[in-house]
Amino acid sequence: MYLNKPVITITGTNGKGSCAAVCEAILSAQGYKVGCYTSPHLVKFNERIRYNNQSASDDEIQKAYIDIDPNLGYFQQATQAALKIFESKNLDAYILEVGIGGRLDPVNLSVEPDVSIITSIDLDHMDRLGATREKIGFEKAHIFRSGKPAICGDENVPDSVRQYADKIKADLYYYKQNYFFEEFSDHWNWWNKSIRYENLALPKLYIQNIAAALQALSVFPCDISREAINIGLEKAFLPGRFQIISKPILQILDVAHNPASARLLAKRLKLLSCEGKTIAVIGMLKDKDIEGTLVPMLNLVDIWHVATIDDPRGASCVEIAKFIPNKSILFDNPTLAYQAALEKAAPNDRIIVFGSFRTVGEIMGEKIS
Repeated sequence: MYLNKPVITITGTNGKGSCAAVCEAILSAQGYKVGCYTSPHLVKFNERIRYNNQSASDDEIQKAYIDIDPNLGYFQQATQAALKIFESKNLDAYILEVGIGGRLDPVNLSVEPDVSIITSIDLDHMDRLGATREKIGFEKAHIFRSGKPAICGDENVPDSVRQYADKIKADLYYYKQNYFFEEFSDHWNWWNKSIRYENLALPKLYIQNIAAALQALSVFPCDISREAINIGLEKAFLPGRFQIISKPILQILDVAHNPASARLLAKRLKLLSCEGKTIAVIGMLKDKDIEGTLVPMLNLVDIWHVATIDDPRGASCVEIAKFIPNKSILFDNPTLAYQAALEKAAPNDRIIVFGSFRTVGEIMGEKIS
């Protein structure tokens, strides 16, 4: 499908949502009308289809689905619905998150982007993408386009990504080669060969993903001011990504669901002091690397509340608990695990909810309702 306004497509093992949120916030701060399509959702499907900083309504989504072939797959239908809604809104720019991999994803097959971003490449969905970073990188690199800017935010760019970019003659920009950043205790700096931004406010989201977004926007065919970048970075927020809730007790909601994202969660937790105990509420899908996701967290958690996710893909609490060496308390669902954690926690303790979008989404749904 041809979209007559500039398009950014984003893929990656982790960080897609953060990167999309930053691009959306900065473009919106500049005054552009932006459509943003992401997945998965946390609480409600409508979160996937956003325009002008609001989710599409139930009525808009229902109307968009009327003429879509019901025999298409779930993601094909959702992508077509999002693009139909966006086309009706006279938008100025599109930010489209690519799902698993990239090569065969409906977003990649539906649109021609002006700029493409790979946020990170790690081991996930290996049954479909391959068991090595090289194979996974090859699948993700297919969102690149000939003669168009392609950004890779991973610190260690696989050869398969470079080779595919060379093959199709994409303009590849990657971290520590074409753009850079440095982080300090109270600010951070970002620069490439033609632009330098100093004394940026420390963001709520992971800086490496934001750095990739800034590189993408620096080559995107829309004018963006330093003021819009400042405003956008200040406003950019993504629920469920190291989201801190301070009442009635310190809680952190994070959708970390694979080893790479769990390592980042562990790193951030170590920087956040806690005088009491850490109680983890976890539920995972059985097709994920459960053991690899748990390992970075084992030494940081004192009490484990392990929940079964009520989903065909959901791992049982027993399946998860066998990878936890210290005692776990088992629950039939994340809500029960979370409520028990709240009851057990002392004032100086903290609760960490992680392991899956479904786990965090269920808890967020409880808090919203």
